[in-house]
Amino acid sequence: MFTPELDFLARYTRELRTRLVLSSEPTEGEEPPEELDAASVLQATFAAGDDTLPIIELAERFRLDEVELDILLFAAVPRLDPTLSVAIAMLCAPFPIDSPCPFAWLRMISARDPQRAWVEQYRFNSDQSLRRYGLIELLPKSDRPFEHQYSDLVVPGDVLGLLRGDQPLDERLVGVARRLDPEPIPAPAVPPSVIHELQKIINGHDESLKNVVIAESRATLAVVHGGRGGGKSSAIRALTQRLGINLLEIDGDLLDTRAPDHIEHTLSLAFRHVALHHELLLIDGADRVFSASRPNAAALRAAARKFPAMVFLTVRDPDALDTRLLDQIPCRVKVPLPDFANGVQIWDQALGMLGIHGVNPTEAAERYPLDGRQIANAARLLSLQEDRENIDETNLRNAALAQLGENLKGLGAVEESALGFEHLILTDEIKDQLKEIVSAFKNRRALYEDWGFGFRIHRGRGLICLFDGEPGTGKTMCAEVLANELGLVLARVNTSEVIDKYIGETEKKLSQLFERAHPGLNLLLFDEAEALFAKRTKVERSSDRYANSAITVLLQLVEHYQGLVVLTTNLKSGIDPAFERRFSFRIGFPAPEKVERAAIWRGFIPDAAPCDEELDFDLLAQEFELAGGSIKSAVTRAAYLALRNGTGLNMEVMLEAGYRELASTGKLVRQDWEE
Repeated sequence: MFTPELDFLARYTRELRTRLVLSSEPTEGEEPPEELDAASVLQATFAAGDDTLPIIELAERFRLDEVELDILLFAAVPRLDPTLSVAIAMLCAPFPIDSPCPFAWLRMISARDPQRAWVEQYRFNSDQSLRRYGLIELLPKSDRPFEHQYSDLVVPGDVLGLLRGDQPLDERLVGVARRLDPEPIPAPAVPPSVIHELQKIINGHDESLKNVVIAESRATLAVVHGGRGGGKSSAIRALTQRLGINLLEIDGDLLDTRAPDHIEHTLSLAFRHVALHHELLLIDGADRVFSASRPNAAALRAAARKFPAMVFLTVRDPDALDTRLLDQIPCRVKVPLPDFANGVQIWDQALGMLGIHGVNPTEAAERYPLDGRQIANAARLLSLQEDRENIDETNLRNAALAQLGENLKGLGAVEESALGFEHLILTDEIKDQLKEIVSAFKNRRALYEDWGFGFRIHRGRGLICLFDGEPGTGKTMCAEVLANELGLVLARVNTSEVIDKYIGETEKKLSQLFERAHPGLNLLLFDEAEALFAKRTKVERSSDRYANSAITVLLQLVEHYQGLVVLTTNLKSGIDPAFERRFSFRIGFPAPEKVERAAIWRGFIPDAAPCDEELDFDLLAQEFELAGGSIKSAVTRAAYLALRNGTGLNMEVMLEAGYRELASTGKLVRQDWEE
């Protein structure tokens, strides 16, 4: 199909051939023909101002004059019509040149006015528009590396394509970037306010370009931040679809694998591409490639100064970016994790796209409040089931929980529990309090949404529980029971990994911990919580100030967390009093009485364990005032003694193990216990 773009190029090519031939055959004693002055086809098109032609659009966007357009077309057309090389060779004879170069163009325009070549040489300088914006490139010849007038004039492939009416992606961007057309996609499950804020940024960028010339303009950089899978990228994709604008998307992780000089070149190409085609640029997952530990922020700033592009950077934590870069990013948009309504929408979309109809999206969203990416991955796992129509709760649970494996990344150990209330040997009062916690957690949505408490209570919606008692009294076991009863995955916080000797690192790791933990799927367990939740001290040294800072951050994180957190301690007095008002439940775990100790001794003996005689659990309970954890150790020790002796369990090994365990706890033991 012969388009207006191709018609213009054909007319310019015919005229250029004439100019080349006339320039190479001057008639002695005669005035050179007027056709050598300039390209009349270009002048007429430029005067008509037909902004539907790419050449006119280029002129307006990059503020190019007729001479610069002539140079651009002179460099481009011979690449489209190789037969022009003969005319270029005739023009440049006796020099062995048959391709576009500055020398050839200058020789052509100087046939009528020799002085003009001296006037226009500056057009090829690196600070001039054509080279500054990468519309042409100079490739030095191997035999004349320092004489740029003989360098090949090269027009990048995407600029050539634009002149033809195409919109190709530069080959050098393939592998790190992809171009998304504004095709219909499902509406993102993010609040409308986020979409509105993003559109305001785009509108503001477009308006700014109308008021300044391109040489004075800058790119508009915007950071879109939020938890992984919260819909940052999908919101931007959906917005570009709504606006009918193409999107160039760069994978930040892939970009980070390139050398720093390649990253700089890639960014320059990407910025030029979106400026050429009036598209948006998305650098997805920019946290690492532009972090303070990488030398790439300068390359991004340089590209931003050069091209008037609209660029979105998606990150999880904006503060992880290089501070020199943050100073130039005035726009920040936070995308919250999906709430219940959005979660239903995401589950419904993900399941529907894969043809899974046996799962109720509302129940899935309430039971497994994952983020957008995790829901999509869980749905893919479900789609691999042989019988999609009969997906049960076990299939759904396994698919959902499979998404949590990498969340805590060394900050905590993820565990599943099979313990229930029937395994607890505690007072009825403590069991009732634990059941109250279970009921409260299950009814959170009804309380805050159905009953309207969410309009009155904006912070402290989570359940923070303090379990206080001597070692071995069942605090950790109760946390495991709560996790099992609520269908949560226990996340045991690794205190040694969280506390860091470097200033500010503890606060950063705490923030990561609460960000990565899923309020609806994880139970956060802080064993021996006094290590992290310790009392703030009077500031006498700089180290005291930084230690207090970590506790302050922890206070804020706990107050804003909407899940279930359990703190266990045997030193309640060591916990900062500021946490007291934040505890939803406080349960004290006393040492077990005789009846409870006897039941604990009995409960730790498996049915499969051989017993040589009837064991007197009442005697063991009376003889040894041990907590449940110590009784477990004593039973295990007795079993090892029996195996060593080649017998089953009997009172002899039980008493011996009990006395040894009692002695290991630091309590006084009768000297005649071995007799």
